[in-house]
Amino acid sequence: MGSEKKGKSASEEDIQKIKENGTLRKLYETHYAYVEIFDYADLKRYHRRIKTRLPKYEKIIRQAALKYGFDWRLIAAVIYQESHFDPGARSFTGVKGTGNGQGDGDQGS
Repeated sequence: MGSEKKGKSASEEDIQKIKENGTLRKLYETHYAYVEIFDYADLKRYHRRIKTRLPKYEKIIRQAALKYGFDWRLIAAVIYQESHFDPGARSFTGVKGTGNGQGDGDQGS
């Protein structure tokens, strides 16, 4: 049979390039750096809250996003991070509400 080429494949060469130029490290840090603290139960809770709590606020979030030029999902993500869509949530500074913001008069929504 013919001799097979004993070198790196194109994909192996590409991987080597992104390792050398730092792209692979950046991708890892962006998408996988916190995998070791993955919490399956918390992920299930998140999905349940998105299904049960987000619908109550989605319309107003979309309206605010349109008004201020943001992606509505970004606003929803910030609200989720702050309060998990719980209107009774309190921030560490004592602010109550879903947004937990500290702007003028923002005492929750």
